Amino acid sequence: MGKRLSTRSSTSLRDNLGIDLSFREVDGTTYNDQLRQDSPAMWEMGWSADYPGANDFLGLLLGSGQPLNFGKWSYAPFDTAMSGALSANDAATMQAGFDEAEGIVRDQAPVIPVDYGVAYSLAANGLLGAIPNSQGIVRYAGLAWAA
Repeated sequence: MGKRLSTRSSTSLRDNLGIDLSFREVDGTTYNDQLRQDSPAMWEMGWSADYPGANDFLGLLLGSGQPLNFGKWSYAPFDTAMSGALSANDAATMQAGFDEAEGIVRDQAPVIPVDYGVAYSLAANGLLGAIPNSQGIVRYAGLAWAA
């Protein structure tokens, strides 16, 4: 089944921005094909970082020509900042490039998140370390039972 905005998001957009949305459910393959070929003005996608780095959100999702840049946004100064960050030989230069790229995204607003999903997990009493990390993933290797 394809992704869809929650009812709460739809109501919030109507109440705050006067935008009425309609939904069309499609299977995942059709949905992904549509995003790659001719994405609608608004769509939903989930993303979980493969690694905790700025490129995993900035470059992979917004870089010109990137396969997951479904909005097909392209802005040469952004690509230049990302290239500088990724080719940097020191942490300060790399961070400066990412900061510049983030500033461009802030100013250009090529993507506007309107909904964040909610995740739930259960853990037995006495199980230590069963909390999601900054990427929203429970690191199973770090689990232990309380003494």
